[in-house]
Amino acid sequence: SGLCIVARTAGMMQQLRGFGSRGELWHSFVALVHGGVPEEWVGGWNEVELLAEQEDQEDARTAMQVRLLCGSQHGVSSVQVECGARSGRLCGAICHTLRRCNVPVVGDRFCRGEQAKLPRVLRARGLGKSRLQIGCYGVRVEGVVQIERDPPDRLLASHWDQVVARLGKPGLHDDGVFDGV
Repeated sequence: SGLCIVARTAGMMQQLRGFGSRGELWHSFVALVHGGVPEEWVGGWNEVELLAEQEDQEDARTAMQVRLLCGSQHGVSSVQVECGARSGRLCGAICHTLRRCNVPVVGDRFCRGEQAKLPRVLRARGLGKSRLQIGCYGVRVEGVVQIERDPPDRLLASHWDQVVARLGKPGLHDDGVFDGV
């Protein structure tokens, strides 16, 4: 989801492959994750090893940078992840890596138990309902091109704080019934 660069000519495709193989092509993702993030992710970029979902993949080990965008008091946080020097399906590898860091992405099918821990008011609003809450919202090649787009509200923890504030207590359902969460 989000941004994607498509080469319109064979020459441009060759150039894009060169940027990728030299580590000059970077993708910036925003993800909504369960809970808080490690302390070292607050206040700046931190390097984390990006792990492939299958350990036998050739490019299984690549660096990614992670930082906290906004935290929440209602069980979710937003993180920004930047990855370079890699091709293929990055969302799966990012989800796998964040899961290993104990901050799974909301909607990750391997972390259904975390979904149940969200306040009912957030679950009632469809947060994480079989939709992975991650997307690519920036692509850049240093000195050549930089494309950025604002992430949607659904990926920002501050948005979910506003939803809870608007509806009242975290356990308050739309029909006014308090579920004790």
